Amino acid sequence: MRSKVLPSPKGNITDAKSFTYRARFLLVGTIGTHTPVAFAKEDPIKAGERISNEVMSAPNPETAINGLSQAERETFELYNTPSDVETIETETLQTATMANKYCRIDGVTFGQKAILGNTLYTWWQRVEICGNPGVQIDDVRILEAGGETKTPTWSYDGNANTPTAYATTGGQWTSRSSESFSQTRLNRRTECVTATIVPSGEYRATSTC
Repeated sequence: MRSKVLPSPKGNITDAKSFTYRARFLLVGTIGTHTPVAFAKEDPIKAGERISNEVMSAPNPETAINGLSQAERETFELYNTPSDVETIETETLQTATMANKYCRIDGVTFGQKAILGNTLYTWWQRVEICGNPGVQIDDVRILEAGGETKTPTWSYDGNANTPTAYATTGGQWTSRSSESFSQTRLNRRTECVTATIVPSGEYRATSTC
């Protein structure tokens, strides 16, 4: 399906300028030098990944960034600084009918994009919805809520809170889950999935906490 870029939700996204300022003091030191010609020909995202790997694998990562050229430092910051949230996947995963009970599995995956365009990390929620679509929803159960990252400077720290689903007004249900991510020496970030399941059985998810 076509990805949709959503504005960063307020309250759980660190201000990009503040983040970049602190990133300048995050990792300082010496890594291998690169010729301007070779660096200029390198794909920016691949360059950001390479520089981040070199910084994090240095004997003293906190002193690694001083050895970066201006171009490398800018690429490093753009590669690691959060920008927009992207909806990566939202779909019905499975449907089953069992003796007067209709159940299906649905879910969503969100991705945190960096300014450079790479994905810093992803988080998701999968739920089972049971009932009579168009009439009522009898039960909603969160089957899975989690996250992951392949970005060298970021880590996934697990569920920030216990995932929960509950009935609300008008025959609707709400499912909530939140995941914790962090970067070396920076404050932890909490990312959420809040979904509304309406009597028709439709699952409507946002990344708002």
